[in-house]
Amino acid sequence: MQIGGHIELNETPWQAVAHELFEESGYKLDELKVLQSTTDRVAETSNVAHPTPFSMNTHLVGNEHFHSDLCYGFIAEAEPSNNVAAGEADDLRWMSLEELTDGANESTVLKDVVAIYKFLLDHMLQYSPVSAREFSVDKPKVASATYKRGAPGSS
Repeated sequence: MQIGGHIELNETPWQAVAHELFEESGYKLDELKVLQSTTDRVAETSNVAHPTPFSMNTHLVGNEHFHSDLCYGFIAEAEPSNNVAAGEADDLRWMSLEELTDGANESTVLKDVVAIYKFLLDHMLQYSPVSAREFSVDKPKVASATYKRGAPGSS
């Protein structure tokens, strides 16, 4: 199973990626590169830019409950500087595509995970590694839009 989690109500998607990576792997963003289709960036003013996922999907997890995934490819050049957080799975391991495929055949790895990793490996040369720290975990500080019915949460 790949690293994953939920976006909390008080965080941006990239903040969620940063905290889940740290909790589940021990990696901080400054220890990783994220694969991007270009090294160019939109010149932002008041928005906070996030990296572009290489894939997005929605899957059924049971009882008409769906999860949507933003899939990022990361490059690590060393072991993480921290340990996996207490209460998180301690069976983190690196696997080759062959090992993932064998795991899918034995029902210990989701077949969708194999397809996602195969896609990324097949298209790896089309992506540019960019320092994951180039994307801010800050929240926007200036409102860039006004809702017709007022700001969310106002009457």
